[in-house]
Amino acid sequence: MRAAVVRSGRPRMPVQRQAAKPPTTTPQNRKAKQPRIIPYLLTIAFLFGYLAGIPLGRIETVGYGTALAKYYMEPSNFQKFSSAFTGLFSGAFLQSTWVLLCGFHIGGETLLAVFFASKGILMGLCASCVYLTGGAHALFEHWLITCLPDLALFFAMLWLSIWACRLSGFLRHMALNGGRKILAGEMRQLLFHYLITVALCTAICAFCAGLDVFFVRILF
Repeated sequence: MRAAVVRSGRPRMPVQRQAAKPPTTTPQNRKAKQPRIIPYLLTIAFLFGYLAGIPLGRIETVGYGTALAKYYMEPSNFQKFSSAFTGLFSGAFLQSTWVLLCGFHIGGETLLAVFFASKGILMGLCASCVYLTGGAHALFEHWLITCLPDLALFFAMLWLSIWACRLSGFLRHMALNGGRKILAGEMRQLLFHYLITVALCTAICAFCAGLDVFFVRILF
C-alpha cells in the first residue's frame, strides 16, 4: 500500500513533443502545383498580347502588319496543299523548338510568357490589319484560313510548355541542391513530349492545310 502511494506521488517528467516541421518544397511537390497554374498564366499572356495587338493595326506606321494582311488575303498562298502545309509546319516546328529551348533555361517561364504574349500581339495585329484592309468578310476568311490553325497549334504549344516549365523549375532547384539523376529524368521527359508535340503538329498542319484548300475553293 505504501509502495503504491510512493509511486503515485512521484513527479512525472514532462514529455517533450516535437514540433511539426513545415513541409519542405521539393521538385516532387512542385510537379502537382506548377502545371496547374502555368497554362492559365500563359493563356492570360496570350490574350493580353492579342488585345494589345489590335490597336497596333490602326497605326499607319506599322507597314509589316499591312504586308502580312496582304499575304493572308492572297488566295494563291493557300490553293495548294503542299504550300499550305509547308507554311504551317515550318512555323509549328520553329515554335515547338523554341518552347523546348526555353525549358533548358532557368528563366524559362518568363521566356515562355514573352513568347505567348508576342504570339498574341502578332495575331491581333494581323486580324486588325485584315479587317481595316478588307472589312468583315476578309476578317471572316482570315479566321477560317489562318486563325483556326494558329489556335490549334497554340494549344499544342501550351501543352509542351507545361513540361518545359517543369524542367526550368528543376534547373533552378538543382542548381542549389544538386540531384542530377532527377534532372536527367526531367530532360528525357521534355524531349519525349517534344517529339510527341512535333508529331501532333504534323497531323494538325496536314488537317488544317486540307481545310485551307477547301475553304479557298469555296470562298474565293
